[in-house]
Amino acid sequence: NALGFMYEEGRGVPQNFAKASALYLKAMKGGDAVAMTNRGLMILNGKGAKKDPQQAYMHFLLSAAYARDDAARDEANKLKEEVAATLTEPQISRGQTMADKFAKQEIK
Repeated sequence: NALGFMYEEGRGVPQNFAKASALYLKAMKGGDAVAMTNRGLMILNGKGAKKDPQQAYMHFLLSAAYARDDAARDEANKLKEEVAATLTEPQISRGQTMADKFAKQEIK
């Protein structure tokens, strides 16, 4: 997650959104809730990929579920609710399904 942040921001390394996203994904698979939030924000803001609020919602759902402290959980829930307000019910349902599938198949 920390290395992903360095690539996202270009701190000490050349800025590279694709590398940042890949590193966040690797950390996500290890259950890192902060990486889930960071990657969700990249997707929400279209950094390195097309903006996708439904995908971002999925990331924030996961982050809220895997957060290890109240501050991280509160931030993830806040982001989740903000994005949910822009989605339709079917998009929210699909985001929940994607989060469940990712958690079951990818998080170790």
